[in-house]
Amino acid sequence: MPTILDICNAALNACGSDDVLTGLNVVNGQITDANKSGRLCNQNYNLARRAVLAKHPWKFSIVRAVIPTVADATLQPPFGGRNAFPVPTDYIRAITVNDRYEDFIREGRFILAFDAGPINLRYVCDEQDVTVFDPLFFDAVALDLAVRIVYPLSQSNERVKDLMQMYQATIGKARFVDAIEQSQRVIAADTFVDARLTFQTAGTNQPPPVSGTPPDGDGLPGTGGYI
Repeated sequence: MPTILDICNAALNACGSDDVLTGLNVVNGQITDANKSGRLCNQNYNLARRAVLAKHPWKFSIVRAVIPTVADATLQPPFGGRNAFPVPTDYIRAITVNDRYEDFIREGRFILAFDAGPINLRYVCDEQDVTVFDPLFFDAVALDLAVRIVYPLSQSNERVKDLMQMYQATIGKARFVDAIEQSQRVIAADTFVDARLTFQTAGTNQPPPVSGTPPDGDGLPGTGGYI
């Protein structure tokens, strides 16, 4: 079964490093190798994993929860007519609220919706179990991690650019493979967002965003067509 070590070593291999990490604390998920590669992987692995989770509603990461409206009236929005629902502690991004892909927004630690509550929330969770990762998601996390650590290891801007291109190709393929197993309604929602955003970027020098995702300003595919 794959482990965090496998992802980190795949990232190091993509960076052109000869280092092979061998130590893992299974309790806290920390690399125990006391070298530069181990320290960089410890600093960046969870950042990379969460960033890739946020790119797409990966099926292995989707969970459901019934969320009551926030009990403290002072935390309710002072205007706008929406009710506030606290996001779960393992929340990454929402997919649907009461089976809707729209008519809700995320603000701070809350989802705001016109529903009286409780709401039925489907969302991408902060999945940490490497053994449930799809193979292409595994590759995408490894390459995201490689992009983050390659410059401290190599001081090569060319290497950063090469890995960025590899990441972009891999995340696109991973999202496509994951999406074709979803219902047509989910795919249609992504297509609608894609068309809207393509219209918004028409006449600019910016390329159209990856399917279902607005630009997020980091040079990578966007952080989600879902809120």
